[in-house]
Amino acid sequence: MRLSAKKKQQLIVKKLLKEGSVNDHKNVNMPDKLISFRHIHLSRNEGLEVTRYWDEPGLYTLNRQQCEAECRYLQERFAFYTCVKGEGTLNGVSIRQGETVLVPAHTGWLNLQENMDLFMASYRNQEAER
Repeated sequence: MRLSAKKKQQLIVKKLLKEGSVNDHKNVNMPDKLISFRHIHLSRNEGLEVTRYWDEPGLYTLNRQQCEAECRYLQERFAFYTCVKGEGTLNGVSIRQGETVLVPAHTGWLNLQENMDLFMASYRNQEAER
């Protein structure tokens, strides 16, 4: 069955949570019952404003990085950087709104230039990193 352009499919997450039937669906992975981001804290370092939304070993890490002009960030794990506003460069690689760049593990200091608003998503093992 195909939906018309005028009729949008309903998001059933709230319904699943309300009915408690999330566990009945093997393809639904709900780590908790939060539907919105959980703001952990805001930090400013090396010219970069970082808002940490989620960091759970064995699941994922998500933060927002806002750079004005020139910034630096120590990146030891692989990460996906998605530009949601502005444009600039990550270690000389151009990125603009709507684009995603994969930064390999052990990159070290990541140099960000220009005005950008980025989301960084990564993964951290459950055991301690070496």
